[in-house]
Amino acid sequence: MFSANLKVLVVDDMETMRAMLNNYLNDMGFKRIVMATDGTEAVLKLKDSQKTNDPFHIIICDWDMPNMNGIDFLKFCQSEEKFKNIPVIFVTVEGNQKNILEAITHGVADYIVKPYTQSLLQSKLQRVMNKIQTPK
Repeated sequence: MFSANLKVLVVDDMETMRAMLNNYLNDMGFKRIVMATDGTEAVLKLKDSQKTNDPFHIIICDWDMPNMNGIDFLKFCQSEEKFKNIPVIFVTVEGNQKNILEAITHGVADYIVKPYTQSLLQSKLQRVMNKIQTPK
């Protein structure tokens, strides 16, 4: 189980995927889950979190979204000093080697190809969270 104090940003344009991730994350102990429908909305949520001094601890993001896709959102995060240390896990159907390498090149913390299980998500989250300082 994860600390209920951890704040997670879920970025996915599909309502069903956001709902599924919300359920999985709740089951794992996360209680501070914020949703965004694309990278543009996610950027606003990140900026708002900085204004209120309530930063996100991890981001779970889709690749294929309108307005700003996942890779462009990842590039934005990596280009901003205040966001570049927030780990981003891609959860996407984009499973080809080229896309995975591109995501790694731009600093993705981990990568999950849809469809996936709650157990796989949990193990990826655990691996990423073990590498960072998290609140108790």
